[in-house]
Amino acid sequence: MSRRTPRPDLRRGAPLAALLLFGLALASCSSPPPNLILISLDTLRPDHVGAYGYERDTTPNLDALAARGALFETAYAHAPNTAPSHTSLLTSLYPTVHGVWNHGIGLDPSVPTLAGILAENGYDTAAWVQLVGSTYQSGFATYQYIGDPETSGKGFGSFRPVERMLEWIDGRERPFFLFVHTYDVHLPYEPRRKDVRRFAGRAAAEGLRRRIPQWYVRKLNRGEWELTDEVVELLVAYYDAELFRLDELLGRFFDGLAERGLEDRTVIAVVSDHGEEFGERGQFGRHSYSLREEILRVPLILAGPGVPEGVRTDVRVGLVDVAPSLLRLAGLEPPAGFQGRDLAPVWSGGETEHRTVLAGKRLRHVLLEGPYKYETNHKLFHLGTDPGERRDLAGRLPEIARRMRARARHLVEEHRRLGEGIASAGPRHLTPEQRKTLRALGYVD
Repeated sequence: MSRRTPRPDLRRGAPLAALLLFGLALASCSSPPPNLILISLDTLRPDHVGAYGYERDTTPNLDALAARGALFETAYAHAPNTAPSHTSLLTSLYPTVHGVWNHGIGLDPSVPTLAGILAENGYDTAAWVQLVGSTYQSGFATYQYIGDPETSGKGFGSFRPVERMLEWIDGRERPFFLFVHTYDVHLPYEPRRKDVRRFAGRAAAEGLRRRIPQWYVRKLNRGEWELTDEVVELLVAYYDAELFRLDELLGRFFDGLAERGLEDRTVIAVVSDHGEEFGERGQFGRHSYSLREEILRVPLILAGPGVPEGVRTDVRVGLVDVAPSLLRLAGLEPPAGFQGRDLAPVWSGGETEHRTVLAGKRLRHVLLEGPYKYETNHKLFHLGTDPGERRDLAGRLPEIARRMRARARHLVEEHRRLGEGIASAGPRHLTPEQRKTLRALGYVD
């Protein structure tokens, strides 16, 4: 008879005996703990990053960061949209546990977060983000919104946020944790013209626009305008131009760290919350509805003290693995309630098998195990031979499909039981300014 493992209490206000399970004590070490910087570049596809093999020179600074650290070739987000994906990143809980499926839903404040744990253990914590609402603020002593909700909602179009982050760092006497998030490669696109010309090729001659807003792309997706190869080329050029400018700003930030002698004392992790469609399914600029590879595969790069240089691994991992890895690099033991696992065994070569990853939306999920990806609308793909997910194998491999369906259902039910009472504090009212920002980004009507 199997024994049921007691469910860990995920709330911060748990009894002392449960809190002891968290093991939130500094591990014995001779050197001070490193600074930690977590950077989320919203809507960034890994296949548009040079270090991941992109032929265009869009990301020289990210490429340099990857060269001195570890790059994960098959990292996955756990949701196709911003709110649940970032909540998983910061809590190491699957969306099926934390329940934050959309903007405006608040995370229960008792749930431990990466920032909260670090703050409790002597770190100064701050966030410079474009995430609106209270969902992501837990544990941050400083939470600075960047961007202009009157326009596109983007904020890293100048060096000002970089300068302010460096000014904040200059005032630290203790180790710090800085979380950075930007929508700069998210629609709407408004790059510098010189950057568009760098990537647009022949399409630039006739198709250059000052700005590509959400309504333009909606007309393409509804079939009101034709999504030709030339249009896709131009849209991708705008995306790449936005990315090039963002990488330039990140380079300025990295240079600022080096000038302050912090490069060798700071762990930097760069991720994205999801990808973007570039016409693969006949749509452009959409992500929230799809669970395909172009949406769920994300970049993941770590560099700094404790991370070996020049490592590339194709072992599958998930964004829930980021928070426990950063805690371990800081000399802290992750809480028992975290669902992710330290990435060190992967980058050291001790772990070579793909990790099982669950991702999805509220009512539809995908399970990745071994070479297979199963979608709960009963579709099965072999990613090794069909990375574009064009051949549904559920009919040809019914036993594998049934096994993965049962496994996915079991995990979802287990997660929902685990999340009872801690998942979500319910809908939160968004301010008019926050709704304006989300409307510009296409998240609300």
